[in-house]
Amino acid sequence: MNIKIKFHFTRYFILFIVVIFVMNGIVENILIKRKINNFTKSATLVSYDVENGIKYYCVSRETSYSSLNVIDGKTYIGSEGDILVRQASPYPEIPVFHQLVSFFIGGHAAYVVNGKETIEINGKTKDNSVHYYNNDWFSKKECIGVRLKNKEIISDVTKNIESKIGEKYNYTFVIDNGYYCTDLMSKSVYEVSKKDNINDIMVTTVNDIITSSNVEICYYHYTDPSGIKHVYYIN
Repeated sequence: MNIKIKFHFTRYFILFIVVIFVMNGIVENILIKRKINNFTKSATLVSYDVENGIKYYCVSRETSYSSLNVIDGKTYIGSEGDILVRQASPYPEIPVFHQLVSFFIGGHAAYVVNGKETIEINGKTKDNSVHYYNNDWFSKKECIGVRLKNKEIISDVTKNIESKIGEKYNYTFVIDNGYYCTDLMSKSVYEVSKKDNINDIMVTTVNDIITSSNVEICYYHYTDPSGIKHVYYIN
């Protein structure tokens, strides 16, 4: 195979990979919208906090654990085992790049340990390691909460992710030398139960987690252009 043939082969191979990546992103976003629509379509408006501009909608579902909790007068998202994600990238200051990352990859993920705490890892902080955070996700402009369908493994997944406290951030995303936020979620589940895997292949994205057949949406909020926050939860 001469150099010219090698060049053409490489070019078409890269083009093929790009097309697959783009198509995968489009399909995942369609599936996400469908999942959110299926979750919210049967919701009932239960209250409107006019002062704070928040509308609360309850989604009817048989469950032992609410996805919205008020503890000591403060509102928290999720119960143990819920995974909170946002699609918006952490780079709003970089036009185009921000939109592309938000669409194809997503922004951040956290694991709810209890109502008040999450376990996360964030590469944009000085302490770029796995540790406990105050669960402040209710204050964010958008959030999607997903819950493992297999409730029996949640306790073991919590113990597994807690065992990773102190592990460093993986800035390579490919070489296995730490964790990035969504990778921490998927590996913590996969190591407990391979059949309940929440990733498809290779790098784990926010979109992968939301579209996984092994999770169901248990919470969703967004802020509309007028500034009203719409909160959908199960109780």
